[in-house]
Amino acid sequence: MQLRNTVISTAIAIALFAGLGGSAAAPAVAPKLRSEVARIDASVTSVVRAPAGASTPIGARIVHQWNDASKTRVVLRVGVYKRATKAGFGWVKILQKHRIYSLQTIVFVTRAPGGGVKQANGNYRYTAYANKKVCTKRSCYYTDSVPVIAIVSRSTPPSKHGVPLGGGRVGVITTYCANANRADACPSWVDSAFAGFSTSSSSTDTGEVTESTVELSYKPASKSRSNR
Repeated sequence: MQLRNTVISTAIAIALFAGLGGSAAAPAVAPKLRSEVARIDASVTSVVRAPAGASTPIGARIVHQWNDASKTRVVLRVGVYKRATKAGFGWVKILQKHRIYSLQTIVFVTRAPGGGVKQANGNYRYTAYANKKVCTKRSCYYTDSVPVIAIVSRSTPPSKHGVPLGGGRVGVITTYCANANRADACPSWVDSAFAGFSTSSSSTDTGEVTESTVELSYKPASKSRSNR
């Protein structure tokens, strides 16, 4: 059975959306989480459960931070998302608009070789790929390859979309899938790739067993068939 994995628990997701006055379907929780997943999960819990009177506005709170491939610090803030205009930044926008629930997805994309490509507006663009692979007893082939893009700002404005930042970096503005159909939401299987889990097995009409997995890569997959 294909797993829709996430590094955040249902309780954390509900608490985050409730604290921001939003609503969304809570993601399913994988039966097993790796130690790194558990560590990040705990750090998110502490952010979401900060006292209501905490001096840092909830949108400015840092959910997680890490270094990209160039050793440049990347921060992910809770952020904000306005459904009516689809404007916002940070984790809330990534969750609500693009349906990426795994922090590991964001971290992996921003660790693309080279440390990101600087854009004309000063932001940095990182690219990775979620590749879906199907294998039979005799051969393997890729059925889909979805680019996953992260946009990061290293600027330090006083605020972003109404969220006071106190002179800190904006950080991750968004992470999204460059879907062929231009849909805002990523395919449900993308998080499985970046969380490092395999997917499913099934039988064809001829009785041949196929195994479907999702891989993460910094290169798009070739759809050519190869022997096992």
